[in-house]
Amino acid sequence: MSGSLGGGKDSKEPSIIIGIDFGTTYSGVAWTDSEDCQNIRVISTWSTHLRNCSNTEKVPTALSYNENGQVEAWGYDALRQAQEVRWFKLLLLEEKDVPSYVRRSAHFREAREYQYEQNQEPIDMVAAFLRRLWEHSLSLIIRELGNDSVERSKFHIVITVPAIWQPYAQERMRQAAQKAGLLTKRECGDTQLSLLSEPEAAALAVVSRLSKKSTVEASDRQIEPVGDTLVVCDAGGGTADLISYVVQSVTPFEVQECVKGAGDLCGGTFVDEEFLNLMQERLGQKVFGQFSKRETRKFLNDNWEHNIKPQFDCKQRSWLVEDLPAACRAPGRGQKRTKEIELSSDAVTQVFEPVVEKNEILLREQLAAIKAKYEEAAKASSPILQFRSAL
Repeated sequence: MSGSLGGGKDSKEPSIIIGIDFGTTYSGVAWTDSEDCQNIRVISTWSTHLRNCSNTEKVPTALSYNENGQVEAWGYDALRQAQEVRWFKLLLLEEKDVPSYVRRSAHFREAREYQYEQNQEPIDMVAAFLRRLWEHSLSLIIRELGNDSVERSKFHIVITVPAIWQPYAQERMRQAAQKAGLLTKRECGDTQLSLLSEPEAAALAVVSRLSKKSTVEASDRQIEPVGDTLVVCDAGGGTADLISYVVQSVTPFEVQECVKGAGDLCGGTFVDEEFLNLMQERLGQKVFGQFSKRETRKFLNDNWEHNIKPQFDCKQRSWLVEDLPAACRAPGRGQKRTKEIELSSDAVTQVFEPVVEKNEILLREQLAAIKAKYEEAAKASSPILQFRSAL
């Protein structure tokens, strides 16, 4: 990847730019067209059985295969099956290039085992998901713009990939996109495919947002962050990855890596697991162990993902966990029926604490590395500092 995105003269040919955030646990799609390029639309219509998920901006990066090795469901629908595979994006990497903190993850090991059980190649698994994500998204774009307009427009597809990916992994992603049908020949012209590192995409979004904000708040000036160092924390579902960039140019957007990035297993998935651990503690292993996979997922979705988790702001109050699975509502003889669970803010804070603490450590280490680099640069340009440091 070049470290830049954008630039060039505007083309008079109609075009549609589609961005695919292909994540380890969740994926999303956004798009715009040359007729209204400032209007960025996000795909937020999905097939799902879960409450409050049909209009979210992300869909689970999940697949389910049948006994014949054929994909039977993807996204939210895959979560309804007896078994689904996630984290398969990371299978594109050679084992030696998978970060040690990822190799330690049970989620990654499960994905590798599922791959072997189903006798699937990682590129084919990624292609299977991308094909379904692409076909779904394209159908919604056609619904909004009309088939004729889409047929006349060239496509520019941008897929995000982790910053640490080696060229071979990027090439495998391109192969998966080709297999998924994203680059199918079209009468209006070839489809352009670009790969953009996830932190660069985040940095671009931040700079764009700051620039727009400054225009609104102070019309006589705009933020020009050239020379500034941006620390990007990509806190995803599985991992949190930090990397720092120095902004070289805003138009076109160009950045240069400042210090080496770092990451750890401290994404949102592990916050969810801490919540389930708390529920197991409150309900007891005997009751909690009776939850079916589907009940657990619905319980987590309704009470946590779309209730406590997005609302929690550390303020003192109580939180109610309701709609408990049948195992709680119909206890055994001599046991008390559990209708709801009340949680204090302190209890919820402890759910977040292990993961937040890991993120804070990553951030402090990244800031320390940046400070050390600039201090070294200052020392190199100052004779007296060089003399004093040699004493």
